[in-house]
Amino acid sequence: MEVRHGAGAGWSPAREPEKITLLEVYDAVDAQPTFGLHHTDPHPECPVGRGIRPALSGVYDRVERVMRQEPANTSIADVLRETLVNQPAGRWRAATAPLVVTKKSQQLNEE
Repeated sequence: MEVRHGAGAGWSPAREPEKITLLEVYDAVDAQPTFGLHHTDPHPECPVGRGIRPALSGVYDRVERVMRQEPANTSIADVLRETLVNQPAGRWRAATAPLVVTKKSQQLNEE
């Protein structure tokens, strides 16, 4: 992000929206695991407690990998384009014109 101070202050992306994925935004804002295990260790003599962390950790890791695929293939430009696609012609619709058509947006248009 680029920061401007003073008159016209604000934030703007340092790269083109077509080159920023939702996964990059997510990782920059909140890279917490989607699923978490309880913060305290289970009792070591409990048969379920002994095995639950390894069992759930593997499942959670696989789910996390799958869940990261879609935002990794979706750009900020894709989201903007989809957001504005049903807007009436005019100021907001014109804002989508300079955006480059990506593979993801082509797939959305074909559905």
